[in-house]
Amino acid sequence: PISAAEDSQEHASIAFDGTNYFVVWRDRGPRPTWWSQIYGARIDRDGVLLDTSGIRILKWQGDQWDPSIAFNGVNHLVVWMGWHWPGERGIVGARVDPSGVTLDSIVISTAANLQMYPQVASDGRDYLVVWQDYRSGTDWDIYGARVSQQGIVLDPSGIPLSRAPYDQEAPSVIFSGTDYVVLWQDRRSGDYDLYGVRVNPSGSVTDSFVVSRQAGNQRSPSLVKGAGSQHLIAYQGWAPDPWKTPRIWGKFSSFVGIEETSHDQLPMANVQLMQNAPNPFSGETQIAYSVWPMAETGDA
Repeated sequence: PISAAEDSQEHASIAFDGTNYFVVWRDRGPRPTWWSQIYGARIDRDGVLLDTSGIRILKWQGDQWDPSIAFNGVNHLVVWMGWHWPGERGIVGARVDPSGVTLDSIVISTAANLQMYPQVASDGRDYLVVWQDYRSGTDWDIYGARVSQQGIVLDPSGIPLSRAPYDQEAPSVIFSGTDYVVLWQDRRSGDYDLYGVRVNPSGSVTDSFVVSRQAGNQRSPSLVKGAGSQHLIAYQGWAPDPWKTPRIWGKFSSFVGIEETSHDQLPMANVQLMQNAPNPFSGETQIAYSVWPMAETGDA
C-alpha cells in the first residue's frame, strides 16, 4: 500500500526520475479538519516506500483534484485543478525536487469558468500542461500552456489546441522525442471520436489528425511512446455485435499525419498517386495525387 491514510485517496499519477518513482494523488482527509489536498510518496526500485506518511505537495486554500506529474530530468512538475482565488478554480501546480521538497507554487491558468483534468509531460527541459477548458461558456475546448524549467508559465493566456464545435474533453499528452502529442475525446461529429495535435517545444501546433472515428463512442485516450516513432494508443471504444458494450481498444500510430481509412462511402473515382518525397523520411512526407470522376460504366 502506498497510502492507507484516513478517509480516501483518489486519482493517482506517477513519474520516474531515474532513481525513484514518485506517486501523487488526491487525499481527501478527515473533514472538516482540512480541504482535500495533493499528496505524494516516493518508492524506490526495490518497492520500498520512502515516505510512509506521504508528502503534502502544497498547503493550498480550497479543494484540489486530479493531479498529474512529469519529470524533466531535474525536477518534477505536479499539476492539478484547484482554487487559485476565493471562488475561482483553475489549473495550478508546483515544482517538486527528487527528494520530495516543494520548490514553489504556480498558477497556470486563470481563464474564465472552469478548467479541468490537467495532464503534463516534459521534453526534458520544459513542460507542457494540457486541460479541458470551458472559457467559451458554451463548449469544452482543449487548451495548453508551457511551464519553463524555472517554473515560469510561458503561455499565460493558454494555447488553444482545439476549439472545434461541441465538446473536446479528457486530454492526454506525451513527448514523442521531437514534439508533444496531445489526444482527446471529441464530439464534433455527434458521437465521441478521438482527435489529436502535435505541439512543438516552442508551443506551436504543427499538425492535427484523427485517431479514430469507428462506430459508437471512443473515450479516454491514453498513449505511450515505443521504439522509434511508434506509439501505442489505448482507449475505451464501442464494440458492435455480438458484444454491444464498451471494450478497451488499442491502435499503433507513428503520428506522421496519415488519417485512418474512413468508413464513409466515397463516389467512384480514378486516383493516381505519385511518389512521395522525401523518401525515405522522418516525421513527415508529401504525396501528390490526381483524382478525376469515373463514369457509371467504369470508363474514365
